[in-house]
Amino acid sequence: MLGFVTIADSEYNETLELIDRAATGLSDQITRKYYRFGKTKELIAGNNGAIEARSPNFYDLYNKNLFETNLKTVIPNPNQANQLSIIVTDLYTDPQQSQINQILDPIKNNFSPNSNYAVGILAFRSQFDGTIFDIGLGDQEQNYTTNSKDPKTFRPFYILVLGDYSLVHKFFNFFQQNSSIKPQESVIFSPHPLEKPLFLNINDQDKSSLAKGVQRNVNINNGTVQVTTKTKNRQLVERIVLTKDYQNEKMQWEIPYAILPDTLPLEFEFKTELKKLEKDGKYSSENLPNIQVNQEKSDGTKLVISPDFSTLTEPGVYQLIINVKVKDFQIPKWWQNWSFEQVQDFKPNKTYKLNTLLSDLKNITVSKMQTQNKNSGSIGQLVYIIQKD
Repeated sequence: MLGFVTIADSEYNETLELIDRAATGLSDQITRKYYRFGKTKELIAGNNGAIEARSPNFYDLYNKNLFETNLKTVIPNPNQANQLSIIVTDLYTDPQQSQINQILDPIKNNFSPNSNYAVGILAFRSQFDGTIFDIGLGDQEQNYTTNSKDPKTFRPFYILVLGDYSLVHKFFNFFQQNSSIKPQESVIFSPHPLEKPLFLNINDQDKSSLAKGVQRNVNINNGTVQVTTKTKNRQLVERIVLTKDYQNEKMQWEIPYAILPDTLPLEFEFKTELKKLEKDGKYSSENLPNIQVNQEKSDGTKLVISPDFSTLTEPGVYQLIINVKVKDFQIPKWWQNWSFEQVQDFKPNKTYKLNTLLSDLKNITVSKMQTQNKNSGSIGQLVYIIQKD
């Protein structure tokens, strides 16, 4: 990291100053603590940590504590909702990936079903003039000086921002909108990436989405089973009658949604629950067909699905619940563009195994979503009452 500060007006130095301004803007009442970390973390007295970090003396090459980097020491447990941890690092990774695990292990434990804990990463590149003690080179060192006129030669560094999503996003906003130096890339990992759960929003008067031979009924009654609509939240449930004239024509439903800013685009999957309503008011799920749900479109603002009702051949009244889940997140191209994966391909303007680290963070986020949320990881439930004539 020393090579970043040997150039007084480097973007790294300027970014350190901007971090102070961004942190101050988070709240009128803010207490700041600064740490320098290597094998362990050292508290820096006073409120001048950002200033001290711009001095070459801060990166004392004779301080044995700084010979290794242990990120685990500066990733705290999310005990306080209003606590934000900001870590400036080059994301050094050794060939055994122990550094990656130092980041992943505490984060894995910090993701909680009852909190909005998030992990944000702002990616920058800066001028650099110094020695790289780095990436699978053993005890070797490499001198590196960037070309001030060619930003493509600049060396990457990162700001990790950990805490409640609202604070992480507010910190991101400063750098993206109010800062003289903008991050080149950014991402926030959160197991709660939606502004609100997905649900149907049915207009009883709109028949345009229905196929020939299909009726939208507020109340379902086939003479044996009756389902009466409650006035409250009636738009959340689709109630249709598949008459004998219905020829299995495709029908589509559009579900609006919004992901939180800076989180990754979603890839959906669907799990269905089909039950038959009996005369006594009970539900039966034995010997019922599978309803396939096809995704027609997903563009970050709306999801379009088309359930296939062709397997529903027996007359009766059915309840279909479609649990919408996150199968995965889409991976942005910059993860690979900023990364090199093989030691022998060392590139000083990229980060060793960055793509591996970010992909692992993505996978941890997905796994937490699938295990901690209600309805076995569901981020929305789409409910249909279907009368098959």
